[in-house]
Amino acid sequence: MRIKGKQLEDTLRTVTNPFDAIYATEFIGGVEGTLRFKAKNTTGGVLAIGKAVYINGVSGEVPTVALADADNANTMPCVGLTATQANNNAEVYIVSFGNLTGLNTSALGTGIVGNSVYIDTTPGSITVTKPTGSSSKLQNIGQVIKEHGSSGIIKVGGAGRTAATPNLDQGEFFIGNASNQSSFSAYTLPITDGSASQVLTTDGSGSVTFQDASAGGSLSSDSNPQLSADLDLNTHQITQTSGDLIIENTSSDSDIVFKCKDGSTVKEVMRLDGSENGDIVLSNDMVLESDNAQIIFGADRDTLLGHSTTTNGVTLKMKSGLDTSTKPVFTLQSNSTDSLGPSLRIYHTNHDANQDTIGQLEFYGNDSNGADTEVSSILSKFTDRTSTSKSADMQFQIKSNNSTRTALQLTPVTGVATSKVRVTDHNGSTGGLMLGTTLVKATGTELNVLDGSAASIYTTDLEGTDGVVVNDGGTMKQIRASKVKEYVAAYTSFILGYNGTLTDQTGNFIANTVDGSENGKGYYMPLAGTVKHISIQYDCSSYTNDVTLSAYPRRGSSNYTNFSADSVTTSTGDFGSTDSVNLSFNAGDTIGAGIKHSGTGISTENHSIVLLVQFD
Repeated sequence: MRIKGKQLEDTLRTVTNPFDAIYATEFIGGVEGTLRFKAKNTTGGVLAIGKAVYINGVSGEVPTVALADADNANTMPCVGLTATQANNNAEVYIVSFGNLTGLNTSALGTGIVGNSVYIDTTPGSITVTKPTGSSSKLQNIGQVIKEHGSSGIIKVGGAGRTAATPNLDQGEFFIGNASNQSSFSAYTLPITDGSASQVLTTDGSGSVTFQDASAGGSLSSDSNPQLSADLDLNTHQITQTSGDLIIENTSSDSDIVFKCKDGSTVKEVMRLDGSENGDIVLSNDMVLESDNAQIIFGADRDTLLGHSTTTNGVTLKMKSGLDTSTKPVFTLQSNSTDSLGPSLRIYHTNHDANQDTIGQLEFYGNDSNGADTEVSSILSKFTDRTSTSKSADMQFQIKSNNSTRTALQLTPVTGVATSKVRVTDHNGSTGGLMLGTTLVKATGTELNVLDGSAASIYTTDLEGTDGVVVNDGGTMKQIRASKVKEYVAAYTSFILGYNGTLTDQTGNFIANTVDGSENGKGYYMPLAGTVKHISIQYDCSSYTNDVTLSAYPRRGSSNYTNFSADSVTTSTGDFGSTDSVNLSFNAGDTIGAGIKHSGTGISTENHSIVLLVQFD
């Protein structure tokens, strides 16, 4: 039996008294009201009215639903909005078409009646604003019929939603805008293909056409392409398959500038300075990360600065030009106007012990087999790293008979702010200190004899074959002691005296040697001889009577007043006298002099006595 809908309404029930449910295999005619189906809530919580859901499974013959999310493709599409509230795992009805009432549509906005409703990016929510972003699915789930805080109405109709893509005029296309939504293009494309090798060219007013490459400005064919905006390589490269790749700035005195983006800041990293003949200006460090990398200078590539894995450091190589008379020169030059010149600093950090080498200059050449050979070096070592007594030495080393020798060493003196120079290999015979072309044969101990100190005075008796150093007309020579004897066998003078004041000195007064160190002793005679002459000079500072001052020789402790030089003092002032003497002495005797006044009434001073001696 077939029952039509109108007959059922008019005959069996009224609007105010409807059926709770009607079961039939087919309805023919119009249907008024919502289309809904029964489902099971598997969201894990209470499902409120008006929530957007999708089918995520089945429980028996009843579909299970969960919250739809436009940002999650696995939860789309939405099959409808919940018509009732339901607890988790409870029965719930889903409206897939028709009016859903009792909603708070005011929460969607104001003035929204007639607006399309979309699935939101918040799970289960709806919105009148199209979700943005390519990851969001766009689904129109209905339209707002009534705007109200509690009795709002939405006409649910997923199939009746507005088209996500509107109509499009010929030649135009959709392109993503700044909001990540489809928008009309600002220009039109041709609707038919161009000819082979043609390129798309814009006229700048929105029209794009196919043109020949030579007319359209192809970068690959145009000999002088020009860009009206930035060139975005879009992760690609500028390559040249053959020949040179030339980047040229033809503007006068202009540069080629390379920039990079550091975080959010664009920074200049390199500049090729056209006004300075192509100087390369780097904004920061230049890093050569390859082992044995080099920087080469000069039109002839005659200077090289490079990293060396062989020497574990930096190598500076310079070679002469074609003219073999020239030599490579490394110059440190300062244009400063102050008094200081440039410095070459060798700095060793992180060393931790005395005798650590701070640095050295090494000189290398090739031996007869072509092998690299260190021939000499200059090095410095810390001898005391203590902060309050820092000391260091410097050594000059050379290669001698295939052995490295320290030829010269500058060393500090412990505890004293002074230094010593050591000629390490000095032996007085084959090596050591040379003056000009002459090897100094004297040892350090022998040279110290000349220092004049008491420590270098010897009491050795002279023999005729002993050597004595003399100055022979400006040339230092060593002669036999017998020659000294021959020379002093003539006449030798000995000076004695007394600078003090003698008043009424009627007794014998023994004069001093010239430096006063042998007061009363006189001079030791190494040879036998004769005192041949005596003379005296003195000052009279006080005078009353005429008094005679006598100067006489002494031998040992004996006075020989019979051999005196007598001077009669008649006033104040300078006086003197001289006389012949004939007083013999033996080797080992002591010869001196004495002073005596003949009476009183006189004071004398500044006495100077000279004895003339002839050795046998």
